Amino acid sequence: MNFSELEFRGVDLVTGEWVVGGCLDWQRDTPIIINHGNRHYIKPGTESVFTGFHDVNNVKIYTKQLIEINGYGNLFINDLKSLLPLIDAHANGVHTKVISNFTNEAHSY
Repeated sequence: MNFSELEFRGVDLVTGEWVVGGCLDWQRDTPIIINHGNRHYIKPGTESVFTGFHDVNNVKIYTKQLIEINGYGNLFINDLKSLLPLIDAHANGVHTKVISNFTNEAHSY
């Protein structure tokens, strides 16, 4: 992934739906995802960033997701610093699968 492909997502405060955008901003304690000029106020704790990896089903892997690494167990992608096992798995052709998304209310989607 290069920095021109940064992608953020979070749960919209108004619609309750996941939204995706290329910019993350903050207004006081509320994150804002900007997508094509539209500002989406995001539920705090749901904001995450695309890691640049996809799972075996071609689902994008974001931070704040629980990933199953075939033969190794589960990995919670807390932030970009916790990607080393995922990078190693992909480098060695090991299949990964997104199990669930986590927010500060521990919803699974």
